[in-house]
Amino acid sequence: MLLMKKQKGEVVVQGSDDDDHQDYLTALPCPLLCNILSFLPTKEAVKTSVLSSTWRNVWTTPENLILDAHNFLNTQQYSLTSSQLSETLRFNLKHNRSSAFFHNVNAYFSRLITHLHSNHHPNHKISKLRVYFTFRRGSYGCNDLARWIAIALDKKVDEIDLCFSESHELSAPYDRGALLLFPCEVLCSKESFARAFVNSGLKCVRLAHCALAPHPAFNPGFATITTLDLHEVDLVCGEHVEIVLASCHSLEWLGFSKCYNMEYLRIEDPSCQKLRHLNVNTCYKLEAIVVRSSSLESMEYTGTKFMIDSMFDAPKLKTFSSRVVVGDDPERDMLRYYKLSIDLPQLETLFLECTCHMSHHVPVNTMSKMIVPTFPNLRHLIVTKEAVYQQNSCWIEVVLKGCPILRRFDINLWTHMKLFEVELRVTKSFLHPCPHTNLKEVTITGIRGDQSEIAVAVYLLQNASQLQKMTIDPRRRVYLGNGKWRSSEVCESWSNGGSHRLHHLLHEEAQRLSSPVKFFFRCQQ
Repeated sequence: MLLMKKQKGEVVVQGSDDDDHQDYLTALPCPLLCNILSFLPTKEAVKTSVLSSTWRNVWTTPENLILDAHNFLNTQQYSLTSSQLSETLRFNLKHNRSSAFFHNVNAYFSRLITHLHSNHHPNHKISKLRVYFTFRRGSYGCNDLARWIAIALDKKVDEIDLCFSESHELSAPYDRGALLLFPCEVLCSKESFARAFVNSGLKCVRLAHCALAPHPAFNPGFATITTLDLHEVDLVCGEHVEIVLASCHSLEWLGFSKCYNMEYLRIEDPSCQKLRHLNVNTCYKLEAIVVRSSSLESMEYTGTKFMIDSMFDAPKLKTFSSRVVVGDDPERDMLRYYKLSIDLPQLETLFLECTCHMSHHVPVNTMSKMIVPTFPNLRHLIVTKEAVYQQNSCWIEVVLKGCPILRRFDINLWTHMKLFEVELRVTKSFLHPCPHTNLKEVTITGIRGDQSEIAVAVYLLQNASQLQKMTIDPRRRVYLGNGKWRSSEVCESWSNGGSHRLHHLLHEEAQRLSSPVKFFFRCQQ
């Protein structure tokens, strides 16, 4: 029996003399050993074959197939540099590097298949196939790639992650016209490939740096997948987008990031009947989005306009994110904001990231008379507000008027340059009072402590009569997508008087409030 005890922070294992020579790891069942090896790089997993007779063939029943230069090329081939080489020598190095990769991967698959057949593992399952290597259309190795995918499908693979462009110096030169054409026939061939796919458990497909142009007969195609993520994929024309989506009967998560040649996107029943999340990120040629879905619950849009031409009929869509690089037409941007409130009045969570023009074309003294866009169901609003010198707080009035039941308000301030300030007071506000009785929690991040930023916090204190909590964090938050954030460093001006100025003015204002507010200050110096 093993006894565990702690001595000075270390765990010591004690046992009887009979236990001293037992290899408990090797005694584990083979499926568990395969799971352990799945956390190792392929070439490290292969090295375990020399440990003992038990370990000799464990690596040939992998859970994951990770095919990249790191695993299938030696250190010299993987880290070659060629800045001083002639074009001819560079070409030969690239060719030799690719040839070595395909030779090693094919040898690996040959041994893998031989072992599975000879040791009666016909039902062995592979969880993930990942390929990260540079392929080009019509180049050496394209037929091998189709065979690797077919083998993975035959082994009931759950996830396929394929990236066909490396950042390596000796990868093939980038040319969109030479992008590898994804072998759709491997999924819908009437021959042996069809048998592999019909019984497939494929759930997730990620494609990067390739062209996707399926034939109209691409059916069942992606019928079983729940996640489809396309990054820098050339969709050739809108017809191919429709063909792909028509086969996605089980799709729940769909993403397009920097995809080419997609001028419009149409999500309609009966295609994508189970779709719950849509992510559209910087597809430059995209001009219109039409969404008619009874299942869509959340959407993220990132682009160069506040919103492109759009039409929504999605009653379950409650969470929407819009991140934009605003152009030179603030009136058009304001119209998009109005349209969003009309198209999606059911929104409960909204994230806006932009250089806000909500008040730039509306005189401040007419703000109280203007008809503001209204989100009657919005409970949580996140706004990233950029400014060059100082923040314009007029948009806060628009928010409070247009979101009557708002309970949580997160503001991320990005002020790029600092003006000299000498007075320890907030300049007079021209905003009209806008009482709000439902706002309970406010978080302001990226604050430096200058007057224009403090004016935002003070205005909210003055008008949110039921406010319970205000959190101040000088670290700017950067949205990474898919609900993930990271925080930047604290601005120097926060340490050089900004923190003290903010503390002083907020507590001074809090003394005038009828109900107490809890203040939380992050990253105190």
